[in-house]
Amino acid sequence: MTVKTITVTEEAYLKIKSMKMPYESFSDLFSRLSKERNPLWRIVGMLPKEGIEEDRKRIREMKERGKRELEARHARFRHVGADRANP
Repeated sequence: MTVKTITVTEEAYLKIKSMKMPYESFSDLFSRLSKERNPLWRIVGMLPKEGIEEDRKRIREMKERGKRELEARHARFRHVGADRANP
């Protein structure tokens, strides 16, 4: 079995360690997390706090733009459907 060494900050190490079950090795932990459908939620607390408001603003803007685009598509389809119903 090949072994790899990784470097993490003390803060990240403590957070990762808190996710580990008493009977698990770190390799077991990483294997378990990688099998989960969406393991990213577990590391959210490890992300830096700087820039979070800017990120939230960008996400809101993307959601609003997507909603406007979807509403425009629905309006086009309603118009096309009305034209076909009334030839």
